[in-house]
Amino acid sequence: MRVDQPWAKTGPNEETCSLVAHCHHVAIMARQLMASPVLRRRLAAAFETDLTEGHLDRLAVLAGLHDLGKALKGFQDKLEGTLLTSRGHVAEALAALSRDARLKTAVRLPLLSEWFERVSDALYVSICHHGEPVADERIRPHLAVLEQLLARTRYGHDPITEIGKLSDFLIAQFPNATERAPKLLFTPVAQHLFAGILMASDWMASGFAFTPGEVNQLAADVLRRTGWTDWHSGAPAGDLLEGRKPRPAQLGTLALSLDERFAVIEAPTGSGKTEAALIWATRLVEAHEVDGLYFAVPTRSAASELHARIGRLMSVHHPALKGKIVRALPGMLDTDNSVPDYPAEYGRWLRQNGHSPRQSPSALSTKPCFQSFVRATPGCERRSWHDTCWSLMKSMRAIRTWPPSPEGSLNAISRLAAARSQCLPPLAKRHSQC
Repeated sequence: MRVDQPWAKTGPNEETCSLVAHCHHVAIMARQLMASPVLRRRLAAAFETDLTEGHLDRLAVLAGLHDLGKALKGFQDKLEGTLLTSRGHVAEALAALSRDARLKTAVRLPLLSEWFERVSDALYVSICHHGEPVADERIRPHLAVLEQLLARTRYGHDPITEIGKLSDFLIAQFPNATERAPKLLFTPVAQHLFAGILMASDWMASGFAFTPGEVNQLAADVLRRTGWTDWHSGAPAGDLLEGRKPRPAQLGTLALSLDERFAVIEAPTGSGKTEAALIWATRLVEAHEVDGLYFAVPTRSAASELHARIGRLMSVHHPALKGKIVRALPGMLDTDNSVPDYPAEYGRWLRQNGHSPRQSPSALSTKPCFQSFVRATPGCERRSWHDTCWSLMKSMRAIRTWPPSPEGSLNAISRLAAARSQCLPPLAKRHSQC
């Protein structure tokens, strides 16, 4: 087989997508996600600084470096079978960066050090993009075969040279990255948020790896079809009542300040609490305070009933959401349409992440239950925990407790606050190799 450039993805007809092309796709996807008003503000808060266009370009370059380990011989040669046991690209890349000065130069480490405080954290978060940190014991075995990993591939490519080409290409694609700007520090919150954005970008961009077209337009089309942002039709929030007189809870959320962060609604069944939550969510979306709604409820049946109501209301008044409102139940994931109107690559991402208490990056979703969500939050060592982190950060969370009581509502909020304070230990360690 002839492979003119290092490969990163294989297609259904044995075609390959080059490493440079795939990393460029992911970088563009991440850049567009991060440019949305809501997520940009969340990132600014996580990095504890206002983000310039240069900062976003730097983060896009960092996102593009996520798969640099695929240039190594172990990964490249496995296209046609290899005897090397180190055939991955995550722990192997970290091992190579820890020992080889030439590779540090190839990833333009001196330049990255001008962009990021503790550049080791930045590279570690980017390379560990498969949903979990990589512990030292997983890195250590590859140190013994570094000479093999850095040898020329069966196709004649030199890994260090190709990684240098990848770095230079990405930097050239995002020229604002080289403009003067303060360094970014990857706080624990920023680590998890960026890791989640990068993982989603990788899944989304992989879906158009073999689609002809201009990459910026392909990425924008995925966001549009996913209902990620810009789905608000402009309809007034009160239209969700469909001509009915507002009930007390609904009057409250129609008047609630957009600066409010917590609201507790205590009312009997059938008193319009769901519509009250939707009213506040759509007001927040219109003000670019959030991009979506995550509705957590106590039971499976409640999630199904709520999903049907939300699907009907929101798809009527915000047609861009039709087919994109997700119901996540144990062992089942679907939308408000029998034929889901989201891209195939997004469907794969949802199925990958829908069988545990995680949020998807859809505009609206319903899921049981709050109790399992809270239990999950402290477990940041869990695979794909930062998917939850970034998705919830962009959404309004509506939590229905049962049985309804003042004590239950306050207990739910206190548990959520306690879990939130414990759930973000640093993803990246202090890695001397970088």
